[in-house]
Amino acid sequence: MAALFQELDTDEKAQQRFIQDPSGIIMDRVFQEKLPPQRASEANRLLFSVLANKQFLRWMDQYASEHQGQRVGKDEFNQDFAKALLEFGDHELLLSVVSNASLGFGIPGMGDRAQQILINNAAGTAVATPVNSPSTSDQTLRSSQNFNGLGFGDLGQLINPAILRSLSEQLLARAQELKDAGTLADLSARIR
Repeated sequence: MAALFQELDTDEKAQQRFIQDPSGIIMDRVFQEKLPPQRASEANRLLFSVLANKQFLRWMDQYASEHQGQRVGKDEFNQDFAKALLEFGDHELLLSVVSNASLGFGIPGMGDRAQQILINNAAGTAVATPVNSPSTSDQTLRSSQNFNGLGFGDLGQLINPAILRSLSEQLLARAQELKDAGTLADLSARIR
């Protein structure tokens, strides 16, 4: 992951590809797994649906802060995630979750990778970390710091904090653009 973000720090074309297809790029570069086009599109739809939902992002921030340094079991996390979906899920987010499940891709929060991405999962149980937004003038970041709900965790020790902030802002802006255009709710639209 650090190598990917270091590349994104110096390659503007790579940044543009990442903003268009973050799920596909992360799966390919970090997990060495090529997602089929439909799966990449659905994963992006879900990611952008989460990012476009300010209430759900606030829940993620609060959840991480409330559980800071505590182990959160998979069952507890799954239940909490599902409750948050019911309470804070808007049309786009709920549609993305149901679409993922109906296509056989599973339900977010119900598998190890989703939990790992959301709250730094370690071997099936998570240690929650708080979400902070340090300024771009910060030269290093503590391992518990994240940006705008995007769960970057330990990466802050290895890469330029300004690129993390820039990418998180670009991803949030892209999510809002997709939501405003109705693309997140259009299941026939590809998001890549």
